[in-house]
Amino acid sequence: MAITKVTSGTLATGLANATHTGDVTGATALTIAVDAVDIAMLSATGTADATTFLRGDNAWAAPSGGTLVNVVQTQGYTGAINVDGVTSYATAGSDFLVSITPTSTSSTILIMAGSAIGGIDGDTSYAGELKIYRQIDGGGYASITASPVAHINGADGKRRPWTFMYLDSPSTTSQVDYQLYMRASNNAVVHFAVDGFSRFITALEIGA
Repeated sequence: MAITKVTSGTLATGLANATHTGDVTGATALTIAVDAVDIAMLSATGTADATTFLRGDNAWAAPSGGTLVNVVQTQGYTGAINVDGVTSYATAGSDFLVSITPTSTSSTILIMAGSAIGGIDGDTSYAGELKIYRQIDGGGYASITASPVAHINGADGKRRPWTFMYLDSPSTTSQVDYQLYMRASNNAVVHFAVDGFSRFITALEIGA
């Protein structure tokens, strides 16, 4: 029996490239079809769902920190809110009351409020101060700021816009009510929300 010597040349001409079909096609150059690799084929750790994303370290994870979860606002255009010679803090009424129910105990709540303040025409000066009071699940209001969140001065009956922001950590998933309280700090008559000017208070829940 004759034995034929196998050389690289006979291998090159005697063997043909296999042709692939399906998700991977081609012979000498292979092409992966679009959408051929799905989530189930990935080797990433964690769970892939609507609340997670694939990180650079090949792990599925939920976004962390700074996520805006919920926004609630109270806005009004009703008559002036007046404080006349009050040296203790008094409620600013329903126009400056906002309620929010956090989705997590680790969330923080950013409170923003604003309007325009003014005195009576002819006043040489006026001054007012604002505080935020908080009530959790109907448990009664208590100040969450040791000092005023805003102190506004003015004179000659002029209107001055005011706004402030304050970050709170209520550590609850029950309803939280934020109420603005105010006082006149120099015994003048102060319009904390001047008639005809909009007033608002907004609560934004920010995820941990």
